[in-house]
Amino acid sequence: MPLILLSATGAPITIGPAGRSRGRTTGMRCRRILSRFLLAVLPAAAVASPVPPAGTRDGSPEAPGLSPRVDRHGDPLPPGAVDRLGTVRFRHRAVCALAYAPDGRILASGGEEASIRLWDSATGREVRRLAGHAGTVRSIAFAPDGATLASGGDDRTVRLWDAETGEARAVLRGHEDHLWCVAFAPDGRTLASCGGDGTIRLWDVASRREVRILRGHENWVSSVAFSPDGKTLASGGKDCSVRLWDPMTGRVRHVSREHEAWVACVAFSPDGSVLASGGEDDQVVLIATATGAPLRSLARHDARVNAVVFLPDGRHLVSFGSDDVVCRWDVATGTCLETAAAPCGGGGLALSPDGRWLALEGHRSLSFSFWDVRAWRPAVDMRGHAGLVGALAFGPDRTRLVSAGDDHRCFLWDLEKGLGREVRAPRLVARLAVSRDGTCLALGGQAGVDLCSFPSGAKRAFIRFPNVVSLAFAPGRRLVAASMSGTIVVDEGESSRTRNVEQTGAFHRCLSDDGRYLFLYAGQGDDRVLVLSVDSGRVVSRLPDRSACRMDPGFSRDGRLLAFGGGEAGVTVVESVTGGVVARLPNAGESVRRAAFSTDGRILALQDGHRGVRLFDVESARLLQEVRPAGDGLGDALAFVPGAATIAVATGDTSILLWDAGPAWRALDGGEAPAAPDPDAAWADLSGDDAARAYRAVCALARAGDRAVPLLDGRLRTGPGGGGADARVPQLIRELDHDDIEIRERAERELRASGDVAGPAIRLALEGSRSAEARQRLERILSVVGTEAPVPLAPGDLLARHRAIGALERIGSPAAHAVLERLATESPILRERREAREAVGRMAGGR
Repeated sequence: MPLILLSATGAPITIGPAGRSRGRTTGMRCRRILSRFLLAVLPAAAVASPVPPAGTRDGSPEAPGLSPRVDRHGDPLPPGAVDRLGTVRFRHRAVCALAYAPDGRILASGGEEASIRLWDSATGREVRRLAGHAGTVRSIAFAPDGATLASGGDDRTVRLWDAETGEARAVLRGHEDHLWCVAFAPDGRTLASCGGDGTIRLWDVASRREVRILRGHENWVSSVAFSPDGKTLASGGKDCSVRLWDPMTGRVRHVSREHEAWVACVAFSPDGSVLASGGEDDQVVLIATATGAPLRSLARHDARVNAVVFLPDGRHLVSFGSDDVVCRWDVATGTCLETAAAPCGGGGLALSPDGRWLALEGHRSLSFSFWDVRAWRPAVDMRGHAGLVGALAFGPDRTRLVSAGDDHRCFLWDLEKGLGREVRAPRLVARLAVSRDGTCLALGGQAGVDLCSFPSGAKRAFIRFPNVVSLAFAPGRRLVAASMSGTIVVDEGESSRTRNVEQTGAFHRCLSDDGRYLFLYAGQGDDRVLVLSVDSGRVVSRLPDRSACRMDPGFSRDGRLLAFGGGEAGVTVVESVTGGVVARLPNAGESVRRAAFSTDGRILALQDGHRGVRLFDVESARLLQEVRPAGDGLGDALAFVPGAATIAVATGDTSILLWDAGPAWRALDGGEAPAAPDPDAAWADLSGDDAARAYRAVCALARAGDRAVPLLDGRLRTGPGGGGADARVPQLIRELDHDDIEIRERAERELRASGDVAGPAIRLALEGSRSAEARQRLERILSVVGTEAPVPLAPGDLLARHRAIGALERIGSPAAHAVLERLATESPILRERREAREAVGRMAGGR
């Protein structure tokens, strides 16, 4: 009988044997009661990710208004999405322009993706989207009556919009290069625009005609502003000058050259007596409007000043620079009264009409932040990333998800309680890993690895190891870290010990989830695409050269499968221990960026920059499901929720969407129940050198379920070769002296794979008379037997046993679990005991 859970949206999810799900709408009250109860007693089966309730900028909660297709903030979810971690409120890709409406109720933003978005300034809800520009929108301005919105951008046009309906009213053409700024005169009748062609153009708003062209700047003009009485127009440009114009005649009244580099912004005081300008010389310059004489220079920034604005009292000025610092100045004395760091990256700013809120844009951010001007502190925390999410990692109990973004922040999402909490990260984090016991969180980035307590986030230690590209926790509380220059293992204990695994010129590195295997791509050619053993540093398998590796490769959770490639060559799935090709996806798409396997390894998810996320059946290579996030597209991370038919996908709007992957599982498991496989044929396939055929045999055994367990148990009770675990060891030792080199190499591989079973016989053989080559081989074998280092597996019974353990783990029934537990304690083969032990651990923890 299936188990019925409730998702975060109130839709019941029916969990069958393979984790398939289907949903129907139910009441909010039932959802709250039952979902919390079931999450408490059955966390492994839960698929939910509530987010903190939405709030206004004042912190008061909004009515949630939940429905099956909205998140906790009340914002719509794309079709197929279960929930959203984070928010889409006040999120806009690469914002370049901000402006408040005169009544302060609407905030407009313009960005690199050519649209203008209108936001409810109190709640952050997107009200309307204006589309028409063919390039980045650089500047926006509201008319004094709030009825018209003007915009200018890289497409060299000025556009006028109806601010209420979003309808395009006019397109004004004349500029011969990018536009940098637009500004309305106080009476709303005239609009000024400036740009890269070095001109300032004045437009009659009513007739949409060009009235006058102001020339004088020797290079592009970056900013324009009208005085409060409309009788003066100020401009600043790349020629390092600030010019004051008579807009009625077009004549220059004054030219100020106080700046030593190009001028980025200009702004008048409320009474019009003072003009402030900021520039590339890191300074703010104040000049008298009437005479053009300099009053004082304000120096505090360490980079270009991008925006200046006077507060309504006229006594204070705010500046924002590329050093990510916001400064508040006393205009009369030139004293810097307060500073604040803005994590979004110094861009422009907008002041609300009442002077209370300061909206800051960031060139490196996908959102904009707000500051309470009076208290000089952040006005609201939306409890989510402000940049693209680039890494995801689930905790061992599967109720916690850690995310890291390019906004230099990490968040810990409690899926059971529905809360997101920021984890302080001292530096930019690119990779994440959570220890198997759930006590340690590793944060890897450009400088090294920070080790923190999990889930508190308290810092434990720092390991200097630059440019980390992959992280994994191996058994025994060992941390494995791979960088652009090599791979290290950190053994935790009373005194941490670090050792190097390899140092090669590889372009790509990727660790398996358990830290046992390391994928290396060192370019085109022979022996350039490898899988190494992290424990021994030896080559486990050599992979087919796919000419390029343009995507982040990915291992299945058990480390048995590896997906790599990308570009024109497509994506290849190989068996890690043999390098044999399991599947080829030639039509996966040239823009595939990363791969993720489902918990059981049956489904491969590929994140494509153009097509969204596509889910493939590994066995048949057929497409099962497509996930296409709307709006801003995809971010840089994806991961399957362990043990559930849900996939977490980072999106281009800074949030993380949880998608129902049930359609993929239903497509995978459709049809009648398969017949029990033929024992001899199945074992022959598992023993063979055809990795694709062997994988199909594993899948067939897994689909047969408990009917296949006796077959596998019976075969595994018999040692390799059918005559006990060490029956073939003497014969293999003799074959080390065989005339055929292929037989000698195969014998060495099998002896190395036999583990400590072959140890006594090898030591005895070394005491006798052997050829020099055989003695060297025996000494090499003896150096690895008795260790837990994975070594290559040749076709035969040992390889079949390795694959059979994978089939038992996929079956996952109590009977299969019992066989694996017996192997974990009774198998005479050390490697087999370890593999069975780790399979039992993954089954218990859902990993």
